[in-house]
Amino acid sequence: MLKSADICKHCGLPAPDGTAGDFCCPGCESAWNIIHRFGLEDYYARRSGVYTTRIGGNVSVIEELFSECVKDSEKGAKIASFYITSIRCAACVWLVENIVSRLQGVRYVRVNYATYRTVVTFDPTETSLKNILEHIAYAGYPPVPENLAYTDSEKKDIFLRFAVGAFFSMQLMLYSVALYAGYFQDMPLSMKHAMQFISWAVSTPVLFYTGFPFIRNSIMALYRRHLSMDVLVTLGAGSAYLYSIAVIFTGGETYFDTSATILTLITLGKYIELSVKQRARSGLLSLFSLTPPFARKSDGKGGFAVAPLFSIKPGDKLQILPGDRIPADGVVLSGFAGVDESMLNGEPEPKSKQAGDKVLAGAMCMDGQLLIAAESVGKGTVLSQITDAIESAGISKTKAINTVDKISSLFIPFVLTVAIVTFTLHFFSGYGTGISITRAVSVLVVACPCAMGLAVPLAITAAFSRAASLGAVVKNGDLFETLTKCSCFCFDKTGTLTEGRPTVESYRTALNPELFLTLSARIEKYSGHLLARGISEFWQTDNLSVESFQEVAGHGVSGYVGGVHTAVGKYSFVKEFISETANKTELNLTEEMFEVASTGKSTVSVVIDGVFAGFYVMSDRLRGDALQSVTDLKNKYKVMLLSGDNRATVSANARLLGGIEYEGEQTPSEKMEMVANLRQNGECVVMVGDGINDAPALKQADGSIAVGKSLTDIAIDSADAVLTRHDLSVIGHLIMLSKQTRRIIKENLVWAFAYNVAAIPFAAAGIIHPVASAVSMSASSLIVILNSARVNKRNF
Repeated sequence: MLKSADICKHCGLPAPDGTAGDFCCPGCESAWNIIHRFGLEDYYARRSGVYTTRIGGNVSVIEELFSECVKDSEKGAKIASFYITSIRCAACVWLVENIVSRLQGVRYVRVNYATYRTVVTFDPTETSLKNILEHIAYAGYPPVPENLAYTDSEKKDIFLRFAVGAFFSMQLMLYSVALYAGYFQDMPLSMKHAMQFISWAVSTPVLFYTGFPFIRNSIMALYRRHLSMDVLVTLGAGSAYLYSIAVIFTGGETYFDTSATILTLITLGKYIELSVKQRARSGLLSLFSLTPPFARKSDGKGGFAVAPLFSIKPGDKLQILPGDRIPADGVVLSGFAGVDESMLNGEPEPKSKQAGDKVLAGAMCMDGQLLIAAESVGKGTVLSQITDAIESAGISKTKAINTVDKISSLFIPFVLTVAIVTFTLHFFSGYGTGISITRAVSVLVVACPCAMGLAVPLAITAAFSRAASLGAVVKNGDLFETLTKCSCFCFDKTGTLTEGRPTVESYRTALNPELFLTLSARIEKYSGHLLARGISEFWQTDNLSVESFQEVAGHGVSGYVGGVHTAVGKYSFVKEFISETANKTELNLTEEMFEVASTGKSTVSVVIDGVFAGFYVMSDRLRGDALQSVTDLKNKYKVMLLSGDNRATVSANARLLGGIEYEGEQTPSEKMEMVANLRQNGECVVMVGDGINDAPALKQADGSIAVGKSLTDIAIDSADAVLTRHDLSVIGHLIMLSKQTRRIIKENLVWAFAYNVAAIPFAAAGIIHPVASAVSMSASSLIVILNSARVNKRNF
């Protein structure tokens, strides 16, 4: 028996011979000191994992390996994303988050328990990435760059423990069968004792090697007055083992086979569970593997040489051959090829690419050859933005996960109480110690809080991956729940239901046409509004300065162009700049503009030096899929069109969309108020917009979806999801995915609760043997995992 002084105070492992003090190595001592320096001693009560990684006392992190893991954030902050190893339980996550959050300069830290991805926002003037990484490493969780993540070391460790358990359990079974046979054939007592001693010897490696993770975790948990699933397993297997030792000397039947088989089967279940969980996340994991590690880079002499991806810089010329994954976002310089981008946007058909076209990292060249100029590499690529968005969503817990977590925390004390009551009732009812222990062990082993804990998060994780393959990056897991209960969809018009590229159909002016076009197009170039872009592209000019530029969102712009005051936008906005006197020509132009607007066309007014100078007639066609998508939604939900365009134009578009409700001439704040009013009236509102002028309404809604103009729009902050596929039908697919995910979560929870409600009484009554309990407990978790994986199977 090891003395307490022989056990490391941090990791609980035996200290090597010749080690002085309370720790097995300098690394554990450093981790222990950090935990106590930050006042995080509660960690030892929370954790339930096993440490297999030790760190030396002098921890040194090579910061350069993490250079591509850092990107700029707002207000001078930086965001670092990387992976940490040796995570074994939720307490490990808790410890890392608390250590890092208490470092000066750290604004935000979150660890994803499902993938071990860690995101830290910090101020580089107050701390460094190296300092953060070294604190994590000192605590016993070595950080790993993203390109080195997803090792199989944990699976190998579990498999080795299972293999040892299985080997000795099979040997043990031979002696157990002999003992059972001897029970009926009057085996000599000396031979019976010999068989029992051999069974003891054979079962011991199973208990102390295969079962070591459970034993160690249980000791630490009980020492800190904390209960975990490992406590139940250890009590079950340990009770059978210790009782069997006692009856060797007092007489009776041994249960060494029960103890060993329980640990072996549960370890097998852990191994299968980890494998299935990885497959359930296969959609997300496949995104990480899309970028190739090497690229064919121009050597400047007409040839190409293979170079590692980290050496590629913006501006480098890269050769893409058939079958190659494109290593960086870029533009085609020459060549012609079909490129498959389905893993990025869900569009099944390859796209033809030629000189001038954009290509994305991770896409596959199907045929032909391309020469591209790299524009974005590493963390700057669209693929990286997609994976970042999905991983960031997985880091935050949904409302459903928080609810189940609270229920699960009460489950283990309940099971332990039932086991104690079971033993007491059977023992005092005359069943004997052996039977009483066996039935209590069955209760401890058959209970499965893991199934409840996995019921929600695994289904949500699978749904994130499935949504990405459909063409939508979901950034908030609560959207899946919102889409199952929403009653109203509000759509923006320009850029959402229309093609988003308004063009100038015609213009009217009483001034010199060139002056009119030059002044209005020049000032519109400073605005990001889609109508402004159409005007600035219609008439190109860069030779005039713009001063005192002002923009009122959703209304218009004003300023001095070459010293001439110019205002462009809605008539209600520009009329404030019209002088009190207006000649007949101006009045005629105004009347003509109102007549054009009444036909449903969009108009943009222009005032130059206090004179109403004319107006533009803009056209922006409805998207080809808009009518069908809106019609499908209108059959089940209330659908509204909210637009900043004039009421006549919005009315005309509403009629084309099947006569849906509409509101025109809405400012961004008025759209937000409209959404708020709908919610106050009992509607569950999902807002769909382009993310430019719709940010307030997107944030106000119960759920929000942004329609990106390109894959680069996934960075829109205000939306719960961003469509990366140019198809509004993806919204319908998201609704079906959400309903399927909710149904699977309900099935998981019903199964988890029903299993425990049924299994625990059967185990207490002795109907389920401890070995069968171990099988059923592992099977319960696997059923939940396999059912969650079905989220990825359905084709919409």
